[in-house]
Amino acid sequence: IDTLRSNNEKSGNVYIPQGWQAGFSFQRPDHWMITADYAVRNWASYSSFNNFDRLSNDRKISCGMMWVPDINAGAAFVKKEGRTMKNYMKMVEYRAGYKNYQTYLMVNGNQVIEQSYHVGAGFPVQRASRGEIAKVNFSAAYINRGSILNGMVQEQFFRLMVGVTFSDTWFIKRKIY
Repeated sequence: IDTLRSNNEKSGNVYIPQGWQAGFSFQRPDHWMITADYAVRNWASYSSFNNFDRLSNDRKISCGMMWVPDINAGAAFVKKEGRTMKNYMKMVEYRAGYKNYQTYLMVNGNQVIEQSYHVGAGFPVQRASRGEIAKVNFSAAYINRGSILNGMVQEQFFRLMVGVTFSDTWFIKRKIY
């Protein structure tokens, strides 16, 4: 017995929610940056083939910061006499952030709210002759979603992430003279 049925006779429309987002950042290049974002989407108007789900409008507020103690420490670190752990740690990008997200999900008539706190660091990978060729990024987040009030479910968990960003001349098109 086939568990899927195809109904080519049914017609309808899907209304995807509209929204808007705004953000700003202030920075001193290669030293620090502060950012903030605000986003809203109208999930209450979402429908699929004339079926309306009980969704709520969502709202997301997030902010973060990045700080590099001394970007010029890289020049000293590339020189053989400057290769110290103290100089290396001055080149690391330290990051922190916060997010408050009122999700579009409704449980027992209550909107699910998610809050998260993030910390991370970007460690440069240096080549003695040319400086930075990549950055290895580590981050951790503590996430709290939902609440035990009114029969809802609450989740609390940690998320660990690792990423690599390449910035070497591999990605520059060679010119033939």
